Amino acid sequence: MIRLHCQRAQGAARCLVPFLALLLLAPSFALAQGAGGASAIPRVSISFAPDTTFSVRLRAREDSTVVWLDYGAGAKEELLIWDSYSDVVRPLKGGTLSIYGGVAGLDCSPSGGAIRALEVSGCPSLEELNVEGCLLASLDLTGNRELEVLDCGANRLTALDLGPCPVLRRLDCHGNSLAVLVVSGCDSLRYLDCSKNVLRNIDLSRNPALEELYCQDNQLGILELRTNWQLRQLSCFGNNLSPLAIEGLLRALRIVPAGQQGVAYLEAIPADSMTHSLRMALELAQRKRWRIGYGGAASCD
Repeated sequence: MIRLHCQRAQGAARCLVPFLALLLLAPSFALAQGAGGASAIPRVSISFAPDTTFSVRLRAREDSTVVWLDYGAGAKEELLIWDSYSDVVRPLKGGTLSIYGGVAGLDCSPSGGAIRALEVSGCPSLEELNVEGCLLASLDLTGNRELEVLDCGANRLTALDLGPCPVLRRLDCHGNSLAVLVVSGCDSLRYLDCSKNVLRNIDLSRNPALEELYCQDNQLGILELRTNWQLRQLSCFGNNLSPLAIEGLLRALRIVPAGQQGVAYLEAIPADSMTHSLRMALELAQRKRWRIGYGGAASCD
């Protein structure tokens, strides 16, 4: 009998968790709204094209996290999200959707070209953001100091400043029109794919944790890697790197630990540009346990 009562009590407690979360967080939401805005709690704003279906995926840091969906018509929908991604699909007729609460992960890629604008700087809890293929012309991340993973490939960005994101670990910004990319404040950055842009230079001197770099198909005239001692995967063909620049790059590559191998894909070097010094640099890289490939043989999967 005692065991039965305990089980009933534990079951009731579990059922109360979402309800208590609503009771605790609802006053904060009401207070923020009553003050003339929602700045007191995290907020994401997404503008959609007319006659489109709103589809995103949301994740929280903890299970049973309450968020509110505001479709701009006065009514707000309460929603529980979890520490793994959940699909949220709603038919809309365009307009702006606001999401209030502790969103840790936001994936807008299912909506693709239906998104016209996105504001996430008011959501400091954001850790992961995927906006691949959303055709965004700008992306403001000044308030996202907890951001760890960003996928903004296949958009229309011309400049991207990740300086406000000090804990960023993974960045995929391929296939934009980036002429400016700032990652100098990202000490934890390990993976960077900035391929297929129009970058003429990139400063990686303050990214000591960088392990994988895909910067092929840009307009780079020089690539400085002397401080990137963790690098093990490099793809830099399709740039404006001279044989002299390639030689300097090869000599800067680190010694790969025994039992491992680094991989570097370079621009094919014409026979008449293969100097003795460059040949020695290639041999040195191989002795450092780097495998050298050429042309379009790289894979960024």
